[in-house]
Amino acid sequence: MKGKKMKFGIIVHSLSGEKWKYEMLQKLNEMEGLECSLVIKVHAGGKHLPYKNKDYNIKDLFPHCSYKRCEVEKGILRQRDLLHLRTYPIDFYLDLSDVRFEGEFLYLPTYGVWSFRHLKEKGPILDELWKESSYTEVFFDRLLPAGKVQNLMKGSLPTFLFSAKKQKSQIEQAILEWPAQICRKINQGVSETPALYECVLQKNTPVSPIKRMRYSLRIGKHQVKRWYKRLFGYEYWNIGIVRRPLYDFLGGDPLEIEWLFPDKKLYYADPFAYEANGELRLIFEEVDHKVVKGFISEFHLMNEGEDKGKYMLRKGTMNLPSHMSYPYIVEDGDHYYCIPETSESKKVTLHQWNEVDKKWKEVKTILKGMAAVDSTIIHWEGRWWLFCTRASSYQTENYELHIFYSDHLLGEWEEHTANPVKHDIRSARPAGTPFVCNDVLYRPAQNCSSTYGGSIVLNRVEKLSPDEFQEEPVSQLKQPPGSLYPDGLHTMSYARENISLVDGKRIDYHPLNLIKKIYMLKSKPFEKVKKASNREKISTQSFSIKNLNS
Repeated sequence: MKGKKMKFGIIVHSLSGEKWKYEMLQKLNEMEGLECSLVIKVHAGGKHLPYKNKDYNIKDLFPHCSYKRCEVEKGILRQRDLLHLRTYPIDFYLDLSDVRFEGEFLYLPTYGVWSFRHLKEKGPILDELWKESSYTEVFFDRLLPAGKVQNLMKGSLPTFLFSAKKQKSQIEQAILEWPAQICRKINQGVSETPALYECVLQKNTPVSPIKRMRYSLRIGKHQVKRWYKRLFGYEYWNIGIVRRPLYDFLGGDPLEIEWLFPDKKLYYADPFAYEANGELRLIFEEVDHKVVKGFISEFHLMNEGEDKGKYMLRKGTMNLPSHMSYPYIVEDGDHYYCIPETSESKKVTLHQWNEVDKKWKEVKTILKGMAAVDSTIIHWEGRWWLFCTRASSYQTENYELHIFYSDHLLGEWEEHTANPVKHDIRSARPAGTPFVCNDVLYRPAQNCSSTYGGSIVLNRVEKLSPDEFQEEPVSQLKQPPGSLYPDGLHTMSYARENISLVDGKRIDYHPLNLIKKIYMLKSKPFEKVKKASNREKISTQSFSIKNLNS
């Protein structure tokens, strides 16, 4: 199909549709090598009220294509309509109706009839809310006879248990580019054979008044929980040492964690390490509730004085007006680079440590114009690969995985042709250092289905090329019972051969936490907080870990 212009058709109930459908079609309309030849307005005997908003009329997007009204009975098109449709050389139909098509029509287009499963089942907008599931599965399928489907794309999204409206909006925004992504794969000749399996479509039964009332009560319950956490809940994180190599984590055994400080009220997260002058240094995100936004701090080894041999806190070695976190370390030859997460500034930058100035210096901007979250780089099979998620108001930073690649770390970076390559709240967002075991690449990812940073999933990378990506989860790491920080685990990183770093989360609920939330309305500048910390000697806090630098 590469090089040939694709022609497609659209199936709708009304030409004036919902905004998300209009935006989805707009993305197809903007693609090169793609042309809309026919719009089918179906009438299936049911009552479909026209949308009051006339701003999203399909004719505005495709004024020159043909329009056809068709009658459908039990999923079957009338014979005279089929005769007319046979005259159109269509590559695929995008079905945005709720009709469950059967019969010859499914075989007319070259690549079939594509549709979203929830349009046919009237879910998962409400079903997952009713089940109180931590994630919602969404499917984009090719329709086949007898209730079978060939899945083209799927995603696992977070479930907004506190709002049906936000749940619906999230799904609509997440799937906007799915048809365009499939078209790009076909144009690029990417060979994929999705699994063929039977799909039993659920009947669209009306919701009883009693069930509707119980459903409203459940929504109310989760709204109360959400506001209670927002007002009185506060997250604390701590860094821990695990005396095992990263590949030992594949077994999924409980981790024996040595916390840096036996303190329940710290916010040190996203730990990484690098070498300088034969010394192992720890770099991480620190949050002060007065500053609100995170900044990067480090622990350096003291080589003289009464604290010789201990690690000392150097507060704010990297600090910007925007939030900073996840200071991922990349080693290239004799050089160490740091990639702090600065998604608010919508760029990804490489920083190099200057031992003379004792500062990190920006040396390269890898990506511009993208709110990249937790950028993670690894060199694999002759290329540099960058994994990240993308921030948005719909939590895409927790489930929408993107990949970029380059031949040289400081060279030009290109986007993976299948971006976003994955939609999965359970195993997309990067969670630390990828590693190789028995010539297989493993990528740690966060499981944010129940809570942000709830646990770490280890994915085995099956395919990784500029056009393809596939990985499978093989293991999951959770905080052991009775841990000082039992509510989350979202970073694992390499320190030395038999030393790994992790972090842990603890959620504290207390009325006094509301005072800390007030700083979100008017935070203090980092410089003032740092000066106060120096006066209180907080920045001289030290610790000693036996054999860490041996």
